Amino acid sequence: MEYAKTSQEFSKFMLAASLIAIPAYLLLFVLAIPYDADKGKTIGLVVITPSLLFLLAAFAFAASFLRMRPKPISTFPEKADIALRRAVTEHSRLTLLGALSAAVGCVWGVAVVVKGHL
Repeated sequence: MEYAKTSQEFSKFMLAASLIAIPAYLLLFVLAIPYDADKGKTIGLVVITPSLLFLLAAFAFAASFLRMRPKPISTFPEKADIALRRAVTEHSRLTLLGALSAAVGCVWGVAVVVKGHL
């Protein structure tokens, strides 16, 4: 079960990183770009999207972390093996969703800050 422990630690670290990314992005945005309230809803949506992506990543990593918690082993080895395979597959999908959300959030956030600064 070394895989479960390592993947739980990774999910916990990425959960913290995703949650820290939200205020960090907003702070960078506020410091780098002069605020103009008359930009409109579209610009507001473009600006807030990275924070929403970081939040989605945090939810995915939290679900991934909780999915890999140790569970009681079934008395039937076949069922335990199937359950472990399902848990690993679900964990992998949630981790991929979280990683993609965080990556897109980072790229989008950098693009917004750079575009707003120019």
